[in-house]
Amino acid sequence: METSGHMPGHISIYIESMKTLISGDMLISEGGVLGIADEQFVLDKGAEINSLKKIVNLDIEKIICFHGGEYKSNNLKEDLKKIIANGYNS
Repeated sequence: METSGHMPGHISIYIESMKTLISGDMLISEGGVLGIADEQFVLDKGAEINSLKKIVNLDIEKIICFHGGEYKSNNLKEDLKKIIANGYNS
């Protein structure tokens, strides 16, 4: 699926049968915490947030981030909603 923001044409891969999203550079996992890509590396912050809104309602149990690897949480949907709400103001 198209998830621009970080770069034009950025994609994420949703594997529905595995409830897994390969987010590429859209999200990071650092120290067990899911976060948004550092704004210095995002060309269009508004598009990045809109891309997050596209994935928040997917049936996801695991996100694989290019930076930080696998992220799992019992509250993954809530984690994504917090990231969207905070945007680049956190």
